[in-house]
Amino acid sequence: MFHTANWQEDYAYQGKTVAVIGSGSSAIQIVPQLQPRTSCSFPDLIEDVSKLISFNRSPTWITPEFGEDMAPDDKGRDAIYSEEEKAKMQDPKYLLEYRKWIENAMNATFYLFKKNSVEQKQAVEAFTLLMKTRLKYDQRLCGLLIPNFGVGCRRFTPGHGYLEALVADNAQVVTDEIDEITEEGLRTRDGTLHKVDTIVCATGFNTSFRPNFHLIGMSWESLL
Repeated sequence: MFHTANWQEDYAYQGKTVAVIGSGSSAIQIVPQLQPRTSCSFPDLIEDVSKLISFNRSPTWITPEFGEDMAPDDKGRDAIYSEEEKAKMQDPKYLLEYRKWIENAMNATFYLFKKNSVEQKQAVEAFTLLMKTRLKYDQRLCGLLIPNFGVGCRRFTPGHGYLEALVADNAQVVTDEIDEITEEGLRTRDGTLHKVDTIVCATGFNTSFRPNFHLIGMSWESLL
């Protein structure tokens, strides 16, 4: 058992039953890489586990990749800038305009966070359709994994290959609470023992870090 913050690169995952605890950004990145080649878009990185059990405490909005339409060749996250495009970026004016375009496109998404806004409702519709499609309209998984809250109520995450991995034949999604960890695996609140070889804890990070500048609020004197 280990945490994503201390990844064991020399551990052999192949052929093992692996449990991933968590459904946040770390799990969303890891799960597709532990799936077989048939369900992963990055075959050079996969580990080919025998079975993967994903323990999802709560649903998460899975979105398209950020900035996927910002690359000049329309290939999104996998775009490769041509030599001609690189040459154009030597022009400070062009580069500034391109950077502003990217910045504006990203900042414009903040309207999604306004409760009941048109943009948020449109995002819910678009992301719901995206998730249903990637889950192959599996009714059980759609019911478990598609949120019933507005976009922005919880951090949403682009998940290239994540839902596709969860719908694979060798994947299982468990939403019942984990009651205990035994020598054989994880026992959930309903009494089921999920036997695994490996437990990957994608359960968050140390959030006690503080920046090296002071944050002063309206009642800061009361904290002194």
